[in-house]
Amino acid sequence: MARQPPFFEIGSLVEAYPEVSRQIVAQGCEIGNHSYSHRQLTSLSAAEIEEQTRKTQQAIKNAVGYEPTLTRPTYGDINNTVKNCIDMPLILWSIDTLDWKSKDAQAVAEHILSNVKEGDIILMHDVYPLHCGGGGAGGGRAAAARLSAGDRVHPAGGGAGCRGTAGVPP
Repeated sequence: MARQPPFFEIGSLVEAYPEVSRQIVAQGCEIGNHSYSHRQLTSLSAAEIEEQTRKTQQAIKNAVGYEPTLTRPTYGDINNTVKNCIDMPLILWSIDTLDWKSKDAQAVAEHILSNVKEGDIILMHDVYPLHCGGGGAGGGRAAAARLSAGDRVHPAGGGAGCRGTAGVPP
């Protein structure tokens, strides 16, 4: 059985829209940490990185009942301070859909399908209104839970399971 993709969540958005995080978990997906306010972690002090991580861990725990065990660092940037401050695996990606640039679900799906191979981690975002048919940060998050580009990519179409955001992965 294939592993369901994690969604790497921004803590402040989890606080604002906890029902989306609960929906993601109900679909069988894992939630990962993607900082509290999407600041570039490599430009922060150790204390600020720890605060970004801690606040997000708490927001996710409050929303879904557990703390994440994975982190996707903002912008994919990692330095020794980030490595030393975050005691979780740091997950990057192998395919960047550039969905934030095109905001077009069909173009994103075509990009994925023409490049994906087994084991890839696909970077997609859930805060842009057009790429998933949403409307603003909240609408983008809600739409990302349905993810129209993912529906085009997922072999079962609209079937059960998750069609990831930031790490299909997050």
